[in-house]
Amino acid sequence: MLKINGEIFGDEEFRNKEAVYKKPKLNTDINTITLLFESNKDIANLAMAHSYLNIHATEQKKLLLMPYLPYSRMDREINDQIFSLRYFLNLT
Repeated sequence: MLKINGEIFGDEEFRNKEAVYKKPKLNTDINTITLLFESNKDIANLAMAHSYLNIHATEQKKLLLMPYLPYSRMDREINDQIFSLRYFLNLT
């Protein structure tokens, strides 16, 4: 689950399973994204939220809270598995 300023972001879906992103209420000083990782869907929501704030909250500070860092176990390349953490971190 992902929240912007305490509001759930991207939890609704169209019939074809694409997420519906409704405009969140933005603060004038700092905007907080909270990522409570449940599935890879949350990563897409994070990318959308990050891009939205970069365009619509350019003057405000942004804070990302993540109690759990997705893909943190994949902190290096192992055999046929990619270095997933590196690619996740490139999203933000």
